[in-house]
Amino acid sequence: MAPEISTIFGNQDRYAYQAYQERILQLRMEVDRLHSRQYLQTGNLNLKLQELMQQQRVLSEQFQYIRILSDKADELGLTTASLGEQADEAEFVTTGAVAATLGDAQTVNLEIVSQSVAQMMDESTSALSAISSAAKESTNAILSELRSVGIPVQIPGAADLAMGGPLLPASAGQQAPSLAQNANEALLALERFEFARSALSRAPILHPLETARRVSSYFGNRRDPFGGGGAFHSGMDYPAPRGALVSAAGAGKIVWSGRRNGYGIMVEVEHANGLFTRYAHMSATLVEKGQMVAAGAPIGKVGSTGRSTGPHLHFEVRDGADPVNPADFLRVAERLQDYLI
Repeated sequence: MAPEISTIFGNQDRYAYQAYQERILQLRMEVDRLHSRQYLQTGNLNLKLQELMQQQRVLSEQFQYIRILSDKADELGLTTASLGEQADEAEFVTTGAVAATLGDAQTVNLEIVSQSVAQMMDESTSALSAISSAAKESTNAILSELRSVGIPVQIPGAADLAMGGPLLPASAGQQAPSLAQNANEALLALERFEFARSALSRAPILHPLETARRVSSYFGNRRDPFGGGGAFHSGMDYPAPRGALVSAAGAGKIVWSGRRNGYGIMVEVEHANGLFTRYAHMSATLVEKGQMVAAGAPIGKVGSTGRSTGPHLHFEVRDGADPVNPADFLRVAERLQDYLI
């Protein structure tokens, strides 16, 4: 798995975050020093320095937005490919380093600072691009897995998502339109990822038992445990100790809680996209009809009620009235473990 998005700035107690901000402050100090020198009387150099100061202000703002977006990505559990060690290995432009080159070649010193600002602008753009790419890749992975089990998810466009305004003013400098566009694209990508991950939490993909994973009877045709003849098994059976907690495979609404012919004590949950899950042969239910439950919420306890030969959980997934193989849904959770809420 790729390292966390915070590795763009390093991993040791946000060291590179602080170092990156320190570089901005040091550049600001250097710009102020250059501003006070006598060569500002020259028109071309004066214009050059004004442009440099404007770029530095944009850079300072951009750093704050990158940090906000990176923190949001971390909160969402998003990972990204590292940008390498550029944040740690990049040469820190300190006042002392530039001062060491000072002398009579004032134009060269101005160019050094200008190049440093441009380099950090490029690093900001790279960081935003990394956030966008990671969010888009993760969103596509979620959508692909959900569609593989027949769950269509329509991700809203920019106009429908709860986004803020432009992150940078349009007049913030020559590079500002590009930086603003990259920042807004990163924010949109994060919003779309958050929407996809929310859809994932509503899908019935979580295992209903925390520890008992051995399957005693799979979905499909089997020999009936009572009559011995062939019969279709509409779910999966998991032997488990009596009283073990049973959890909802996904967020939804309780549409049945109580006894049902053949199922014994059963809970049925209605999920999004016309999907339902059933949890049967329990010893007790912990929910009531009409109640909303979150994914992973306890809904009952393992038992052996109804048509059962011993303590176990009978777990079903239904698309409308039709039973479908629960294993297909559970495998989605295994492949998307890092994105589960």
